[in-house]
Amino acid sequence: MAASATLRRQPPPPQKAVSIALDASLTPEAALRRVVAACLAQLEANTPGALMPCAPGNPDNAEYVHQMRVALRRLRSALRFFDVPAARCGRKRFGAALRRLARTLGEQRNWDVFISTLLPRCGLPPTALDMARSRALQLRGAAHERVCDRLVAPAHARLVRDLQHRLSDPVTVSADNSAQLPPPRAVEKNALNHVARKGLARLQRRVKQGAKRFLTMPDAARHGVRIDVKRLRYAVDDTGSLFDPKAVKRCTTALTALQQLLGDLTDINMTRIMLRRLGVDQPVLAVALGRLHEREVALLVKAPAHFASVLASKKIWRHADSGTRCESDNENYGKPADHGYHKDRGHQKDHGYHKRNKE
Repeated sequence: MAASATLRRQPPPPQKAVSIALDASLTPEAALRRVVAACLAQLEANTPGALMPCAPGNPDNAEYVHQMRVALRRLRSALRFFDVPAARCGRKRFGAALRRLARTLGEQRNWDVFISTLLPRCGLPPTALDMARSRALQLRGAAHERVCDRLVAPAHARLVRDLQHRLSDPVTVSADNSAQLPPPRAVEKNALNHVARKGLARLQRRVKQGAKRFLTMPDAARHGVRIDVKRLRYAVDDTGSLFDPKAVKRCTTALTALQQLLGDLTDINMTRIMLRRLGVDQPVLAVALGRLHEREVALLVKAPAHFASVLASKKIWRHADSGTRCESDNENYGKPADHGYHKDRGHQKDHGYHKRNKE
C-alpha cells in the first residue's frame, strides 16, 4: 500500500489540541484563521501515526485516529461558530469533504473504543466474548484499511493544502508568534467580541433547548444534543481568552462533567448497535442489553442536574476580561440574535433535532 513509506519511521507521540490565545484586537476572520491553523497542525501531526498498522498490541494507532477526529471536530465547529464570510465559504467549499473524512475516521474509532473499553464491560460468557472480539477485530481492520486509503489519496492532500491556503494563517500557532501573523484588516472596533458573544449565546440556547426534552428524546436526537454541547465546549476553549478566566473555568468544569455523562450514554447506545451487528446469540444479547438498560436509566437520572449546572453557570460573554471590555458593553453591544444552527443530527421528525446537526 502507498502508506508503506510512511510506516518506515516511528511517528512522534499523538498530538493533542493546543490552547489558542485570541486577542480582542484580532478581526473575526483572523481569529478563525488562527483556530483553523491549530486544527490543521493537529490533523497533520497525527496522520503518520494513524497510518501505522492497526494491531491489538498497538494502542497508539487508536489515539492518533482519535486526535485526528478531535482536530476535525474543532475545525468544523469553528467554521460554524465564526459568522464571517470566510467561514461560510469554507463550509460550502469543504464541508462535504470534511464530513466524509470524519465519517471514515469515526468508523475505526468506534471499533477501537468498543474493543478496548465497551466489549469487556458487557459481561458476555467467555465463548461469546471471544467470538465477538474476533469478529470486531476483523471489522476494525477493514475500517483501518479505509482510513489509510483515504489519507494517502491525492484528494486528501489537496483538501489539506486548500484549507491551509484559503482558511489558515501560514505560520505555526504558538503562544509567542502573534507578531508573525498577517496584520488584521481595519474593521469595526470589538468585532471579535461581538461575534464571539453572539456565537456563545446561540450555542447555549441550543443546549438549553435540548435539555428541556432530553429525557424523552430518542437516541439519535440525544446524540444531537451531545454535538451541541461539544460545540459549546470548543467555542469556550477557542474564545475563552477574551473573557474572565474565573467565569470560563466555572463554565468548562460544568461542561466537562456534562460531556462525560453524555459520552457514557452514547457508549451504551453504540454497544447495543455493535453487539447486534456482531450477531451475538439472542439469549446472551438479551442479558447484555438488560444490563445496558440499567446503566442507561441510572445515567439519565443524573442528566437534569448536569444540564442545570451548565445552564446556571454565569454566561462568560457577559464577564469580559478587563483587557477586552468594550465601550458598548453597557449598551448591550453583541446582544445575541435569535437564530440557531441549520443542521442537526438525527432522523426523527420530532424534538427539533433531526435536521440541524450533521457531524
